[in-house]
Amino acid sequence: GRYYNNNSLGGDELPRSSCGFLLSCADRCENKCVSDVFRMMDEFWTSSSSSPTGGDSAAGGGGAEASDDKKKEGEKDKPTSATADVDVSKALEEELKDLRAKSRRENAPFKRVDIGSRGTLYMVATEHAKNENDAKPLPTRVYDTVRAIMDDVDKTRRCKSRWLNRFLPVEDVCVAKLDDIKACAAPIIARHFGDPNDTAQDLPVYRYAVIYDHRICTKLDRLGVINAVVDSVPKRHVVNLDRPQIVVIVTHVKN
Repeated sequence: GRYYNNNSLGGDELPRSSCGFLLSCADRCENKCVSDVFRMMDEFWTSSSSSPTGGDSAAGGGGAEASDDKKKEGEKDKPTSATADVDVSKALEEELKDLRAKSRRENAPFKRVDIGSRGTLYMVATEHAKNENDAKPLPTRVYDTVRAIMDDVDKTRRCKSRWLNRFLPVEDVCVAKLDDIKACAAPIIARHFGDPNDTAQDLPVYRYAVIYDHRICTKLDRLGVINAVVDSVPKRHVVNLDRPQIVVIVTHVKN
């Protein structure tokens, strides 16, 4: 989850009860980082949707449009005369214009939120990220998208971004108070660990860890935050800080 206090100075206010992605990158590379995220969303947010048309990409493009773009790019890559260098330059300029246009589209599923800290951004899911044809809750789709990207990186051994240092799913946002954190964590825990009131046999047992992270803020009591989350975890699961199967990260951002 992602948490904030009302007494924030600088940056935009984080929308409560929202979901999205927490990004970190090198200082002064924020714009390049966001461009990489939009590019990844073009591929993975579409594929993670169950929409018959492939769903909206993070830049708002459809499957047919993406296919046409690929054909055009393929045609651009083939020099047909001695002016190949000029043609390539024009093609690159057109491609850059297309990328800028995509990032500015009002129907983009995600938009950038500056939190007032260099090298840290929040990409919040907008109304356009919702898909009526997808039965999964929006926070689950966000988590699945990050998981799909990480699995692809692990499989192909190819880095998806030159600028991203951290790329974490944010399933909910609330005020930085222990009671609010506990209430916010409960449905997230239920989605990943199961109903704590379920007494059925042969239920899965996971090793897990809870991490408290904070930035540009006066930190809360670390153990208090961790216990607020652990209280919602079904007792059959086991804490394992060395080799957890599930890691719950609570990030406290700003005072």
